Amino acid sequence: MFLLALKNLFSEKSRLSICVGGVAFSVLLILILRGLYFGFDQRITRYLESISADLWIVQDGSGDMFHSVSLLPNEYKEKLSQIEEIESAERFLGRQMIFDWKDERVTTFIVGVDFEKNIAGPIKVVEGKEKPDSHEIIIDRVLSKNKKIHLGDSLNIANHNFKIVGISEGGNLLLYQYSFILQKDAEEIFEMKNLTNRFIVKVKNQDETDKVMQKIENNLPRTKAFKKSEFIKQNRKTVTESFLPIVSVIVLIGFLIGLIVIGLTIFNATIEKSRELGVLKALGASNFNLYTLVFWQALFFSILGFLVGLALTFAIQPVILYFTPSFLSYFRLEDFVLVFALSILMAISASWIPLKRLSKIDPALVFKA
Repeated sequence: MFLLALKNLFSEKSRLSICVGGVAFSVLLILILRGLYFGFDQRITRYLESISADLWIVQDGSGDMFHSVSLLPNEYKEKLSQIEEIESAERFLGRQMIFDWKDERVTTFIVGVDFEKNIAGPIKVVEGKEKPDSHEIIIDRVLSKNKKIHLGDSLNIANHNFKIVGISEGGNLLLYQYSFILQKDAEEIFEMKNLTNRFIVKVKNQDETDKVMQKIENNLPRTKAFKKSEFIKQNRKTVTESFLPIVSVIVLIGFLIGLIVIGLTIFNATIEKSRELGVLKALGASNFNLYTLVFWQALFFSILGFLVGLALTFAIQPVILYFTPSFLSYFRLEDFVLVFALSILMAISASWIPLKRLSKIDPALVFKA
Protein backbone atom coordinates (compact mmCIF):
# COMPACT_ATOMS: atom_id res chain seq x y z
CA MET A 1 0.00 0.00 0.00
CA PHE A 2 2.91 2.30 0.75
CA LEU A 3 4.46 1.94 -2.73
CA LEU A 4 1.07 2.16 -4.43
CA ALA A 5 0.30 5.38 -2.54
CA LEU A 6 3.65 6.78 -3.63
CA LYS A 7 2.95 5.84 -7.27
CA ASN A 8 -0.51 7.45 -7.17
CA LEU A 9 0.98 10.63 -5.70
CA PHE A 10 3.40 11.24 -8.54
CA SER A 11 1.07 10.11 -11.31
CA GLU A 12 -0.78 13.44 -11.11
CA LYS A 13 1.84 16.19 -10.85
CA SER A 14 -0.68 19.05 -10.93
CA ARG A 15 -2.75 17.53 -8.11
CA LEU A 16 0.40 16.94 -6.07
CA SER A 17 1.50 20.57 -6.57
CA ILE A 18 -1.88 22.01 -5.56
CA CYS A 19 -2.18 19.88 -2.45
CA VAL A 20 1.43 20.38 -1.30
CA GLY A 21 1.08 24.10 -2.02
CA GLY A 22 -2.07 24.34 0.10
CA VAL A 23 -0.40 22.60 3.05
CA ALA A 24 2.78 24.67 2.60
CA PHE A 25 0.73 27.87 2.71
CA SER A 26 -0.94 26.71 5.92
CA VAL A 27 2.43 25.85 7.48
CA LEU A 28 3.88 29.21 6.37
CA LEU A 29 0.91 31.11 7.82
CA ILE A 30 1.01 29.26 11.14
CA LEU A 31 4.79 29.56 11.57
CA ILE A 32 4.91 33.27 10.66
CA LEU A 33 2.09 34.04 13.09
CA ARG A 34 3.64 31.97 15.88
CA GLY A 35 7.00 33.64 15.22
CA LEU A 36 5.38 37.08 15.28
CA TYR A 37 3.57 36.37 18.53
CA PHE A 38 6.61 35.05 20.39
CA GLY A 39 8.82 37.72 18.81
CA PHE A 40 6.47 40.36 20.16
CA ASP A 41 6.19 38.56 23.50
CA GLN A 42 9.95 38.14 23.95
CA ARG A 43 11.21 41.45 22.58
CA ILE A 44 8.59 43.94 23.71
CA THR A 45 10.17 43.75 27.18
CA ARG A 46 13.77 43.24 26.05
CA TYR A 47 14.73 46.79 27.01
CA LEU A 48 13.08 46.52 30.44
CA GLU A 49 14.91 43.25 31.06
CA SER A 50 18.22 44.97 30.29
CA ILE A 51 17.73 47.50 33.11
CA SER A 52 19.45 46.55 36.35
CA ALA A 53 16.66 46.80 38.94
CA ASP A 54 15.05 44.75 41.70
CA LEU A 55 11.95 46.91 42.05
CA TRP A 56 9.95 49.36 39.95
CA ILE A 57 8.06 52.02 41.89
CA VAL A 58 5.06 53.53 40.09
CA GLN A 59 2.04 55.65 40.92
CA ASP A 60 -0.72 53.54 42.44
CA GLY A 61 -3.18 52.54 39.72
CA SER A 62 -0.57 52.58 36.98
CA GLY A 63 0.21 49.27 35.32
CA ASP A 64 2.32 48.95 32.21
CA MET A 65 4.55 51.60 30.64
CA PHE A 66 2.49 52.15 27.52
CA HIS A 67 -1.19 52.41 28.44
CA SER A 68 -1.18 54.18 31.79
CA VAL A 69 0.28 57.33 33.32
CA SER A 70 2.54 57.39 36.36
CA LEU A 71 3.63 60.65 38.02
CA LEU A 72 5.60 60.77 41.26
CA PRO A 73 7.34 63.68 43.05
CA ASN A 74 11.14 63.79 42.79
CA GLU A 75 11.38 64.11 46.58
CA TYR A 76 10.46 60.42 46.83
CA LYS A 77 13.99 59.59 45.64
CA GLU A 78 15.45 60.94 48.88
CA LYS A 79 12.85 59.10 50.95
CA LEU A 80 13.63 55.85 49.14
CA SER A 81 17.34 56.31 49.81
CA GLN A 82 16.58 56.63 53.54
CA ILE A 83 15.17 53.09 53.70
CA GLU A 84 18.12 51.12 55.05
CA GLU A 85 17.45 47.97 53.01
CA ILE A 86 17.66 49.91 49.73
CA GLU A 87 21.02 50.07 47.95
CA SER A 88 20.07 52.69 45.36
CA ALA A 89 17.03 54.50 43.95
CA GLU A 90 17.07 56.28 40.58
CA ARG A 91 14.49 58.16 38.53
CA PHE A 92 13.05 56.72 35.35
CA LEU A 93 11.75 59.45 33.09
CA GLY A 94 10.05 58.28 29.91
CA ARG A 95 6.90 58.73 27.84
CA GLN A 96 5.53 58.53 24.32
CA MET A 97 6.08 61.61 22.17
CA ILE A 98 4.92 62.50 18.67
CA PHE A 99 6.95 64.56 16.21
CA ASP A 100 6.56 65.58 12.57
CA TRP A 101 8.87 64.09 9.98
CA LYS A 102 8.39 64.71 6.24
CA ASP A 103 4.66 65.41 6.55
CA GLU A 104 4.14 62.37 8.76
CA ARG A 105 3.30 62.08 12.45
CA VAL A 106 5.80 59.73 14.08
CA THR A 107 5.56 58.21 17.57
CA THR A 108 8.54 57.25 19.71
CA PHE A 109 9.00 56.41 23.40
CA ILE A 110 11.59 58.88 24.72
CA VAL A 111 13.64 57.95 27.77
CA GLY A 112 15.61 60.56 29.72
CA VAL A 113 18.84 58.82 30.71
CA ASP A 114 21.47 59.60 33.32
CA PHE A 115 24.36 58.53 31.09
CA GLU A 116 26.94 59.28 33.81
CA LYS A 117 25.47 56.49 35.93
CA ASN A 118 24.63 54.39 32.83
CA ILE A 119 21.11 53.65 34.05
CA ALA A 120 18.30 52.72 31.64
CA GLY A 121 20.25 53.62 28.51
CA PRO A 122 20.00 51.86 25.12
CA ILE A 123 20.82 48.15 25.01
CA LYS A 124 23.43 48.59 22.29
CA VAL A 125 24.51 51.52 20.13
CA VAL A 126 25.44 50.24 16.66
CA GLU A 127 26.26 53.58 14.97
CA GLY A 128 27.45 56.96 16.20
CA LYS A 129 27.92 58.20 19.76
CA GLU A 130 27.06 56.06 22.78
CA LYS A 131 26.37 59.11 24.96
CA PRO A 132 24.51 62.12 23.55
CA ASP A 133 25.15 65.69 24.62
CA SER A 134 22.49 68.30 25.28
CA HIS A 135 19.83 68.42 22.55
CA GLU A 136 21.15 65.26 20.94
CA ILE A 137 19.24 61.99 20.59
CA ILE A 138 19.86 58.28 19.98
CA ILE A 139 17.11 56.55 17.99
CA ASP A 140 16.41 52.87 17.32
CA ARG A 141 17.59 51.25 14.08
CA VAL A 142 14.03 50.18 13.21
CA LEU A 143 12.81 53.78 13.48
CA SER A 144 15.75 54.88 11.33
CA LYS A 145 14.91 52.35 8.59
CA ASN A 146 11.14 52.75 8.76
CA LYS A 147 11.14 56.54 8.47
CA LYS A 148 14.42 57.04 6.59
CA ILE A 149 15.91 59.04 9.46
CA HIS A 150 19.71 59.08 9.57
CA LEU A 151 22.65 60.24 11.64
CA GLY A 152 22.99 63.99 11.44
CA ASP A 153 19.29 64.62 10.83
CA SER A 154 17.43 66.91 13.21
CA LEU A 155 14.09 66.12 14.89
CA ASN A 156 11.76 68.77 16.26
CA ILE A 157 10.21 67.31 19.41
CA ALA A 158 7.97 69.52 21.54
CA ASN A 159 9.45 72.62 19.86
CA HIS A 160 13.00 71.52 20.68
CA ASN A 161 15.49 70.44 18.03
CA PHE A 162 17.45 67.24 18.64
CA LYS A 163 20.32 66.13 16.43
CA ILE A 164 20.54 62.39 15.81
CA VAL A 165 24.00 61.28 16.95
CA GLY A 166 23.45 57.56 17.55
CA ILE A 167 21.55 54.51 16.28
CA SER A 168 20.71 51.77 18.77
CA GLU A 169 19.10 48.34 18.58
CA GLY A 170 16.90 46.28 20.89
CA GLY A 171 14.29 48.98 21.42
CA ASN A 172 11.65 47.93 18.91
CA LEU A 173 8.09 47.84 20.30
CA LEU A 174 6.51 47.04 16.90
CA LEU A 175 4.19 50.06 16.87
CA TYR A 176 6.97 52.46 17.92
CA GLN A 177 10.51 52.40 19.24
CA TYR A 178 12.59 53.75 22.13
CA SER A 179 14.71 56.89 21.75
CA PHE A 180 17.19 58.24 24.30
CA ILE A 181 18.13 61.77 25.39
CA LEU A 182 19.74 63.36 28.44
CA GLN A 183 17.55 63.37 31.54
CA LYS A 184 17.71 67.16 31.85
CA ASP A 185 16.44 67.47 28.26
CA ALA A 186 13.62 65.07 29.06
CA GLU A 187 12.64 67.18 32.06
CA GLU A 188 12.39 70.16 29.76
CA ILE A 189 10.33 68.66 26.95
CA PHE A 190 8.09 66.69 29.36
CA GLU A 191 7.79 69.76 31.64
CA MET A 192 8.57 67.52 34.63
CA LYS A 193 11.38 69.21 36.56
CA ASN A 194 9.82 68.29 39.90
CA LEU A 195 8.26 65.00 38.83
CA THR A 196 9.30 61.61 37.51
CA ASN A 197 7.40 58.71 36.00
CA ARG A 198 8.89 55.84 37.95
CA PHE A 199 11.75 54.89 40.25
CA ILE A 200 14.23 52.06 39.73
CA VAL A 201 15.27 50.49 43.02
CA LYS A 202 18.00 48.01 43.95
CA VAL A 203 17.89 46.29 47.33
CA LYS A 204 20.85 45.17 49.41
CA ASN A 205 19.46 41.74 50.27
CA GLN A 206 17.19 39.88 47.86
CA ASP A 207 15.60 38.00 50.76
CA GLU A 208 14.21 41.30 52.10
CA THR A 209 12.55 42.36 48.83
CA ASP A 210 9.00 41.79 50.08
CA LYS A 211 9.76 43.69 53.27
CA VAL A 212 11.15 46.62 51.25
CA MET A 213 8.07 46.68 49.01
CA GLN A 214 5.82 46.91 52.05
CA LYS A 215 7.90 49.71 53.55
CA ILE A 216 7.79 51.72 50.33
CA GLU A 217 4.03 51.45 49.94
CA ASN A 218 3.51 52.34 53.61
CA ASN A 219 5.89 55.32 53.67
CA LEU A 220 5.27 56.83 50.23
CA PRO A 221 1.64 57.76 49.56
CA ARG A 222 0.00 56.70 46.27
CA THR A 223 2.80 54.35 45.25
CA LYS A 224 2.85 50.74 44.09
CA ALA A 225 5.98 48.58 44.15
CA PHE A 226 6.55 45.83 41.59
CA LYS A 227 9.27 43.23 41.49
CA LYS A 228 11.14 43.38 38.19
CA SER A 229 9.62 40.10 37.00
CA GLU A 230 6.11 41.28 37.92
CA PHE A 231 6.61 44.61 36.15
CA ILE A 232 7.80 42.85 32.98
CA LYS A 233 4.83 40.48 33.16
CA GLN A 234 2.51 43.46 33.52
CA ASN A 235 3.94 44.97 30.34
CA ARG A 236 3.51 41.70 28.45
CA LYS A 237 -0.21 41.59 29.17
CA THR A 238 -0.84 43.61 26.02
CA VAL A 239 0.33 40.60 24.05
CA THR A 240 -1.23 37.78 26.01
CA GLU A 241 -4.64 39.38 26.46
CA SER A 242 -5.21 41.09 23.11
CA PHE A 243 -2.81 39.75 20.49
CA LEU A 244 -2.85 36.02 21.33
CA PRO A 245 -6.59 35.41 20.75
CA ILE A 246 -6.33 36.98 17.28
CA VAL A 247 -3.30 34.85 16.41
CA SER A 248 -5.07 31.71 17.67
CA VAL A 249 -8.04 32.32 15.38
CA ILE A 250 -5.82 32.87 12.31
CA VAL A 251 -3.76 29.75 13.16
CA LEU A 252 -7.01 27.77 13.28
CA ILE A 253 -7.97 29.20 9.87
CA GLY A 254 -4.58 28.17 8.49
CA PHE A 255 -5.06 24.64 9.82
CA LEU A 256 -8.55 24.41 8.30
CA ILE A 257 -7.22 25.60 4.92
CA GLY A 258 -4.67 22.76 4.89
CA LEU A 259 -7.26 20.25 6.05
CA ILE A 260 -9.75 21.26 3.34
CA VAL A 261 -7.12 21.22 0.58
CA ILE A 262 -5.88 17.74 1.51
CA GLY A 263 -9.40 16.43 2.13
CA LEU A 264 -10.81 17.62 -1.21
CA THR A 265 -7.76 16.38 -3.10
CA ILE A 266 -7.95 12.94 -1.50
CA PHE A 267 -11.73 12.77 -2.00
CA ASN A 268 -11.47 13.67 -5.71
CA ALA A 269 -8.64 11.19 -6.15
CA THR A 270 -10.79 8.49 -4.54
CA ILE A 271 -13.64 9.17 -6.96
CA GLU A 272 -11.32 9.20 -9.99
CA LYS A 273 -9.58 6.00 -8.87
CA SER A 274 -12.80 4.13 -8.06
CA ARG A 275 -12.16 1.54 -10.80
CA GLU A 276 -8.58 0.91 -9.66
CA LEU A 277 -9.73 0.65 -6.05
CA GLY A 278 -12.43 -1.76 -7.21
CA VAL A 279 -9.70 -3.94 -8.71
CA LEU A 280 -7.94 -3.99 -5.36
CA LYS A 281 -11.18 -5.04 -3.65
CA ALA A 282 -11.74 -7.76 -6.26
CA LEU A 283 -8.23 -9.02 -5.48
CA GLY A 284 -9.11 -9.27 -1.80
CA ALA A 285 -8.20 -5.85 -0.36
CA SER A 286 -10.34 -4.85 2.63
CA ASN A 287 -11.79 -1.42 3.38
CA PHE A 288 -9.02 -1.03 5.95
CA ASN A 289 -6.39 -1.66 3.24
CA LEU A 290 -7.98 1.02 1.08
CA TYR A 291 -8.10 3.43 4.00
CA THR A 292 -4.39 2.73 4.65
CA LEU A 293 -3.68 3.63 1.03
CA VAL A 294 -5.56 6.91 1.35
CA PHE A 295 -3.86 7.65 4.67
CA TRP A 296 -0.37 7.19 3.19
CA GLN A 297 -1.28 9.58 0.38
CA ALA A 298 -2.55 12.19 2.81
CA LEU A 299 0.55 11.70 4.98
CA PHE A 300 2.84 12.28 2.02
CA PHE A 301 0.94 15.44 1.12
CA SER A 302 1.26 16.73 4.67
CA ILE A 303 4.96 15.95 5.13
CA LEU A 304 5.92 17.39 1.74
CA GLY A 305 3.75 20.45 2.44
CA PHE A 306 5.40 20.89 5.84
CA LEU A 307 8.92 20.76 4.37
CA VAL A 308 8.05 23.22 1.58
CA GLY A 309 6.30 25.52 4.08
CA LEU A 310 9.33 25.36 6.39
CA ALA A 311 11.66 26.30 3.55
CA LEU A 312 9.37 29.15 2.50
CA THR A 313 9.26 30.46 6.08
CA PHE A 314 13.05 30.83 6.27
CA ALA A 315 13.22 32.19 2.72
CA ILE A 316 10.56 34.85 3.26
CA GLN A 317 11.90 36.12 6.62
CA PRO A 318 14.62 38.37 5.14
CA VAL A 319 12.11 39.72 2.60
CA ILE A 320 9.62 40.63 5.34
CA LEU A 321 12.33 42.31 7.42
CA TYR A 322 13.54 44.26 4.39
CA PHE A 323 10.13 45.74 3.67
CA THR A 324 8.92 45.84 7.30
CA PRO A 325 11.88 46.45 9.66
CA SER A 326 9.59 46.62 12.70
CA PHE A 327 8.43 43.02 12.14
CA LEU A 328 9.35 40.92 15.17
CA SER A 329 9.84 37.18 14.89
CA TYR A 330 11.14 34.55 17.26
CA PHE A 331 11.03 30.85 16.33
CA ARG A 332 11.28 28.11 18.92
CA LEU A 333 11.95 24.42 18.39
CA GLU A 334 8.60 23.58 19.98
CA ASP A 335 6.83 25.69 17.34
CA PHE A 336 8.29 23.58 14.53
CA VAL A 337 7.34 20.40 16.40
CA LEU A 338 3.81 21.75 16.95
CA VAL A 339 3.33 22.67 13.28
CA PHE A 340 4.68 19.27 12.19
CA ALA A 341 2.19 17.61 14.55
CA LEU A 342 -0.58 19.76 13.07
CA SER A 343 0.48 18.62 9.59
CA ILE A 344 0.18 14.98 10.65
CA LEU A 345 -3.21 15.77 12.21
CA MET A 346 -4.26 17.26 8.85
CA ALA A 347 -3.36 13.95 7.18
CA ILE A 348 -5.23 11.84 9.73
CA SER A 349 -8.31 14.06 9.60
CA ALA A 350 -8.34 14.41 5.80
CA SER A 351 -8.00 10.67 5.24
CA TRP A 352 -11.34 10.14 7.04
CA ILE A 353 -13.22 12.36 4.57
CA PRO A 354 -13.47 9.73 1.77
CA LEU A 355 -13.96 6.82 4.19
CA LYS A 356 -17.68 6.43 3.41
CA ARG A 357 -16.94 6.52 -0.31
CA LEU A 358 -14.29 3.83 0.10
CA SER A 359 -16.67 1.48 1.89
CA LYS A 360 -19.19 1.78 -0.97
CA ILE A 361 -16.78 0.96 -3.79
CA ASP A 362 -18.17 -2.07 -5.64
CA PRO A 363 -15.69 -4.68 -6.92
CA ALA A 364 -18.17 -5.31 -9.76
CA LEU A 365 -16.95 -2.01 -11.30
CA VAL A 366 -14.01 -3.97 -12.63
CA PHE A 367 -16.25 -6.05 -14.88
CA LYS A 368 -18.30 -3.15 -16.28
CA ALA A 369 -17.41 -1.90 -19.73
